[in-house]
Amino acid sequence: MIAAAAALWLVPLAVALAARTATAEEGALIPLILVTGGVTLWRELRRRHDRARGRLGRVLALLAVAAAAFALGRLLTLVTLMALGGWLGLIALLYDRYGGAALRRLALPLGYLLFAMPLPYLLAGPLTQALRLWLSSAAIALVGAGGFDVAVSGNALFIDQYELEMAAACTGANSLLSLTATMWLYTYWRRGSDWRRLALIVVLALPIAFVANLLRIVALLLFVHLLGARVLATALHPAAGLASFAIALALVMALDGWLGREWRGG
Repeated sequence: MIAAAAALWLVPLAVALAARTATAEEGALIPLILVTGGVTLWRELRRRHDRARGRLGRVLALLAVAAAAFALGRLLTLVTLMALGGWLGLIALLYDRYGGAALRRLALPLGYLLFAMPLPYLLAGPLTQALRLWLSSAAIALVGAGGFDVAVSGNALFIDQYELEMAAACTGANSLLSLTATMWLYTYWRRGSDWRRLALIVVLALPIAFVANLLRIVALLLFVHLLGARVLATALHPAAGLASFAIALALVMALDGWLGREWRGG
């Protein structure tokens, strides 16, 4: 009965997340995170057979909070709050079926699923604008240090006779989220429930992703200088984004391997 009740709010939640996937840049990650997170949870639940049913009172309390968050999110059209209600409902169901000990061991996979929760616009808007300003100023400073004719005004970048506007998709917010989520799952699969290693890798992934995206913008400015603004309409533009993400991912994985050797040596 509890599972059937939870399904009543999972269907509209899935519809809301699907709409976010189709309309928002960061929404493209949602299906991948849900699938990989679901597979990870399923694998861990199959591997561990120590079941102890949770206390009914706690289950009902968790479901009440989850239902309240979902209902308020549905009323205010806040997908983030709806997703929080769905996440809390999943925790309630897992606790009811497997108990508190198993739930604690599933803390990292459950934390990974939080990356599928879209940021509210109240936070996403200022974050995107701040990244725009930081990246544009830093990119112009780097390119200008090489003797190129560049300038910046808000979100507009100027090089030679060209004026380029940094779109929200170019701020790197999506790559920051992608890299952090990827490294969260990678660290869990490789290191298990090592909170210390996970926290360190996630913290280090953020500046690496920022620098990789900064270098991508610098490279695109140089391409525009050499080939003209038409280069931004070619495959070189998205290829630069993929390359920067691949480089950042390789750097974080190499750093994880180096840390592992240092810790074993210590």
